[in-house]
Parts: sequence; structure tokens; C-alpha cells
Amino acid sequence: LITSAVPMSTAWLLNKVVGPVCAWNLMVFVGYSSSALMMYGFVFWLFKRKGAAFLGAISVAFTPYHYFKTQGHLSYIFSAYFIAILWSFLFFMKNPSKKRALLFGTTIALSFYGDGYFPLLSGTLLLGLGLYTFSQILFTKVRSEKRRLIKSVRLLLLSAFAFGLLVLPIAYVNFHYRAQVTSSFVNSRGNTQIDAQLYGARPIDYFLPSETSPIPVVQESVHKYRVEHPHSNIGEYNLYLGLTVITIAGYAIVYTLMPSRRLKSVKHTSIRRIVLVSTLISLVAALVSLAPHGHIFGHQITFPSGYIVSVT
Repeated sequence: LITSAVPMSTAWLLNKVVGPVCAWNLMVFVGYSSSALMMYGFVFWLFKRKGAAFLGAISVAFTPYHYFKTQGHLSYIFSAYFIAILWSFLFFMKNPSKKRALLFGTTIALSFYGDGYFPLLSGTLLLGLGLYTFSQILFTKVRSEKRRLIKSVRLLLLSAFAFGLLVLPIAYVNFHYRAQVTSSFVNSRGNTQIDAQLYGARPIDYFLPSETSPIPVVQESVHKYRVEHPHSNIGEYNLYLGLTVITIAGYAIVYTLMPSRRLKSVKHTSIRRIVLVSTLISLVAALVSLAPHGHIFGHQITFPSGYIVSVT
């Protein structure tokens, strides 16, 4: 329960004040609006364009995943945590300081109180950010910039300190009540290995539209495929990116990383940094989301989630 302290305490308080039905609807409203406002602020901070910020806010708030989770898992519509982590990281990297490092660590810690799965999701996000930082130190040839990056990494120790301090209650509960927590999950959840294999993402999921598509022929075709190739459930079949989004993202990556391109910097950070960070996070998330085991050219491969499940 402690890893869901924020949404559960908020829902409990609202329930006492306005009743369960109104409390549920208010939680949905707060989840949608907080995600939208956080994305609006983030995009506007980057580009100073209201149109782009508004589009980003709408895109995040009304994703199909949010729609399905309003029916039973309210904590999952609070995507603002992860936007805040990315924002605070770029804010820190632009001009590293002790205050910004503490803000970054605090933002990460707060996400750990959003839901029991958020530590894993935040960890995946942090892995992508860590890869970005490491790659910049490794491949940067300008000495002054490399020294600045190394100084940034040292300041991140303050982020780790703030994070560690704020998650001490979670560590305490995990240490002292581990047996009770494990027993509770065993009784309420299935086998972790089997569930991970069942709910793990397949590459086709990113290209296959949702069964809720407004186009009848698409809806029927997708439903037929899902029946013939079952895994997961309709609430998790929401990885579809859309061919337009995939094409635009691919173009942005190629255009940005071309050595001949001289890209202007937006007010707070470089476009190349934004694209590189986003790309690495997306790749890490895609790899971690894969089922624990799969087959490539007839050979069984263990993917990252397989190793994660084996140690947890």
C-alpha cells in the first residue's frame, strides 16, 4: 500500500468528503488534467509554442491506455510523474546545480509513491537517461563539455541522496514486512513468470491498431487476429503507435542525427538532446516490455524482462 500512498490517500479523503462515485470521477479528472497540464508545461518550456504544447497535452491525456485504465486502475492515468522526471532531468542537464539535482531526485522519489509498478517504470526511464549521459561522456570530444558532463554526474549524487532519503519508508516496509507482502501477492497474483510471458509486448503490438478502432473493417480484422493469436487482454492492447507517428519519429531521428545538419537550439536545451534522450528511452522501454522469452530464427532468446523477473 505504501507504494500507492498518493492516489489511495487522495481517493480516501475524497471519498469521505464527497462520496465514492464523485470521488472516483474526481480522481479521473485529476489524472487526465494533471497529465495534460504537465505535458503542456514541458513542451511549452521547450519550444515556447502554445500550439505544440496543446497538441502534446491532448495526446497524452486522451491516450487509449488512459481510457481503459479509468475503468479499474486509476493510478495508471497519472502519467504526470514520468513527464516530470524527464522534464527535471533536462532542466538539470541544461545548467547543472545542487538545487536542480535535488529537484531531480525528489521527482523520482515521488513517483515511487504513485503505484506499485511505478518503481519499475521509473527505473526503465532512468535507464534510458543513464545511457544518454554515459554516451555523451563517451563520445564528446570537446574537453570543456566533457568536464561539464563529469561534473553533472558528480552532482547527481545529490539526486541519489534526495531519492534515498525520501524512499526510506518504502525500504523500511520492504525490509520489515517482506514476508507479509510476498504472501499477499502470492494469494492475489498468478505466477510471475507466466504472467510476464503472457502480458509481455510483441513487436506487432506497436503496429496493430486497437480493437476500439472506429473503422469497422479494421476493428473486425484486429479482433480476428487477437482471437487467433491471444495474449494479454484488451486493457493492455494499447501499444499501437500509428504509422504516422512512427514515420514522423523516424524522420526526426534521421534528420537530427545527420552530421551535416546544423540545428538551432531552443531556449532551454538542444533539439539533438531532446531527440536522443527520447530515442534512448523509447528503445529501453521497448526492450524491457518484451516478453521474457522469444524466438529469433528458431533460437530461443531471453529478453531483459526475463532477467528482471528472475531477480525479483
